[in-house]
Amino acid sequence: MDTTAEQRVLKQSIVATAVVGMSCVAFGLWAGSRSIMFDGVYSLLDVVLTLGSLVVSRLVTSSGSRRFQFGYWHLEPLVLTFNSAMLCLLCVYALINGVDGLLGPGHEMAFEAGIVWVVITGAACLALWWYVRARARALHSELLALDAKGWLISGALNLALLIAFALGALAEHTNYRNAGAYADSLVLVILSLVMLPVPASSCVRALREVLQIAPRDLDRRVREVLDAINARHGLAGYRSFVARTGRIALVEVHFRVPDDLPIGNIRVLDAIRGEVRDALHEPHLWLTINFTGAHAGLAPQAA
Repeated sequence: MDTTAEQRVLKQSIVATAVVGMSCVAFGLWAGSRSIMFDGVYSLLDVVLTLGSLVVSRLVTSSGSRRFQFGYWHLEPLVLTFNSAMLCLLCVYALINGVDGLLGPGHEMAFEAGIVWVVITGAACLALWWYVRARARALHSELLALDAKGWLISGALNLALLIAFALGALAEHTNYRNAGAYADSLVLVILSLVMLPVPASSCVRALREVLQIAPRDLDRRVREVLDAINARHGLAGYRSFVARTGRIALVEVHFRVPDDLPIGNIRVLDAIRGEVRDALHEPHLWLTINFTGAHAGLAPQAA
């Protein structure tokens, strides 16, 4: 993957997020809208999260150090877990804030000005979501995919605000003027419930990588490759262990070699390693293959 391009897109997203966040906070204070202020605070916090993603994107391309001898691949799911958890907390905060507003006396705001504002910012957020998502797909970047979800949440928030503000503006010209005071809070409750599953699903997926839970698709593919190689070369069986950490696949294999199998020289074993590597088709692969005698004891294989 082109990490230089990934970092460039992340930098662009950081600048755009900071501009949108500061503008929303300032406008929200002027218009008296807690929803718009929340959108601004969300965006500013997202700047911090994206900066963390940018640092990780640079680290994972390095060769590690004496302290981190296996490299920095493990940091990527950690950052994704933290970022997703923060987005979940923001959604929960919005829910609590919205419920509190509904239980209170409500508050007045400049609905007409708010409508103009959310149309502009909403269009900008959705445009950035489309751009970042396209780059994430092209670069196969989980970090950019999560960042794109952040822009999608912001765009959806502005769309919901547009509907709420339009209803609030209409209510001011009817006998339900008091109902308009609750429009700002109602949309926060609805939106937080709808959008919470988005970061929650990302958090669960990243947490599985932090805990090194074996991905079923990778485990199945590895076993299919090893079954074929084991039969083709007349080996006596194997044990395999897989995990995925960020963008790297970790595969460890222990082949059992019959005592009477003619090996010849080390190139034969190297060729088997090459077959495994080529058959897995993983762009980022940490592959460890051991060969032991058929009588040797190996670690137990999970079913």
